[in-house]
Amino acid sequence: MVMRSGARQGQRSRMFRSSALLTKWSLLTVLIVTGQFSQLAWSGDKSAAQWVDEMSRAFKDRNYHGKFMYWSGKQINTLEILHKVKDGEEFERIRRLSGKQVDVIRADHPLFCLHPADHFARLEDGGAFAAKFREGKSGFVKSYTLSVGILGKVAGRPAQQIIVTAQDRLRYDYELWLDQESAFLLKSALLGPDGAPLEVFEFVDLQLGIELADSLFELATHTQASPAGHAGHGHDRSKAASDWHVTWAPQGFTLASRDVQNDSEGLSPMDVMMYADGLATYTVFVEGVSVGQALAETVSQEGATIAFSQPMVQSDAYWVTVVGELPLDTIKRIASSVSKKH
Repeated sequence: MVMRSGARQGQRSRMFRSSALLTKWSLLTVLIVTGQFSQLAWSGDKSAAQWVDEMSRAFKDRNYHGKFMYWSGKQINTLEILHKVKDGEEFERIRRLSGKQVDVIRADHPLFCLHPADHFARLEDGGAFAAKFREGKSGFVKSYTLSVGILGKVAGRPAQQIIVTAQDRLRYDYELWLDQESAFLLKSALLGPDGAPLEVFEFVDLQLGIELADSLFELATHTQASPAGHAGHGHDRSKAASDWHVTWAPQGFTLASRDVQNDSEGLSPMDVMMYADGLATYTVFVEGVSVGQALAETVSQEGATIAFSQPMVQSDAYWVTVVGELPLDTIKRIASSVSKKH
């Protein structure tokens, strides 16, 4: 992928992954479930919407300890999660069990990344489990249709399938597998146009309703702590108004955050705008470039995430990049709608 510089390319990729992770917690879903029934599931009197609302409460209201797998493109990561509720406050810890050592602690809202001294390893994809489903159906009901599917088994537990179907072809469908007893989200998949999974989360081991010691959520004295999403970036967040706006977005997407960012290497300021529909997200990056610089459209994809870049000339030359969990045609249309404010 041709970028203005290797440093800027890496920064853009890391910023997207970090911001998307901390605001949404990428997804979960269906892989191959052993013993899956072929008949429609018996779900009592519960509708799909009721299942999803119960799921959001199950993530926030109980203690649990589990290990889960995240697969996207060629990447497979294994992570451990501990979650505790004490006096109405949530405590959460995520450890990466494969690849670079990363340890993330969340006490109610603040996030901290723990890492060996003199080394910062970012928790990228798969770090936080199913955050985009934590708010129940309210966040995405306008853009997706929910339906009850079949029965299966995930992590040794009976599971109910919930199908989340996009109401247009501008975004992807999802499949969820919920614990039949507690509605806890056990598995999730983001599905491509052909129905094959592009991104999968799956618990492989899970203990619900267990006692967890407070010490499991404390910072160790031998580690170095940094606020998650800020440490190691080398950029400043600015409250200055952006010079850019996106004139078209798929129905249901709204602006979730906007930043004007600079980095320590002296590259030009970069406008960053992130949009979400309650499930899917995309981020728009706009930066200035030299008029004589050779630029061409570029596309790259990893799992469900597509990055599309194109040059734009509006009095000066600019470089527009859109990164998101959407089909390529949608991503390109968003990029073409970026315009400078007059």
